Order: sequence, then C-alpha cells, then structure tokens
Amino acid sequence: MVPYANFDIYTQGLLPAMQELLPGVDQRFCVRHLYANFRKQFPGKNLKRLMWKAAGATHPQAWEKIMRDIKEVNEEAFKHLIGIPPRYATMNCYTILTASLIHTDLFI
Repeated sequence: MVPYANFDIYTQGLLPAMQELLPGVDQRFCVRHLYANFRKQFPGKNLKRLMWKAAGATHPQAWEKIMRDIKEVNEEAFKHLIGIPPRYATMNCYTILTASLIHTDLFI
C-alpha cells in the first residue's frame, strides 16, 4: 500500500481548505473514526488496544515503541497505520504553541 493513499480526500481537498480557512491551526483526525476504518481490515482487541495506545502516546519514543509492537503483531496493520501522518493522529506531534495553550486558562 502506498503511504497516505487512504488520505487522498484529505490531502487534496479537506486539509488544504481547512489550512486556508484557519491558517496555523493544528489539524487532527478523530481517532474513533480512524479506528472504525482500521477495524474493518484488522479486527481484534489487541490491535485495538495498541492503536489507541499509539494515538495517545505523548512522546515520539513511546509512539515508535508501540508502532514496533504493532508491527510484531500484524505487519499489514503496521503499514496501514504508518501511512497516517503522525501529526494528524497522535498526541506527540503538538506544536509548542499548542502545548503551551493547553496549559493555560484558555481551555479550563
């Protein structure tokens, strides 16, 4: 599978449109929806647990370890998930500005 092939609709339309409408704002995909598509091809509680764990990883090293664990369980599932740009699907790719805003009173 070609990396990012599943995300053509986003890369050619939705993401550029959102970037134009809201420049500089971090974009994220809903992991619940990503998982709904993922489980059609890769069912199982272990892969579900690992996918959610990867999506919630807050450090790149933790994400990389979880992705290696996924690869050990199912290499095709790993290829599918590695095709999703981490900046759209994980917690570890927040920008410094976003991270600093999370810790302010703006989100309380």
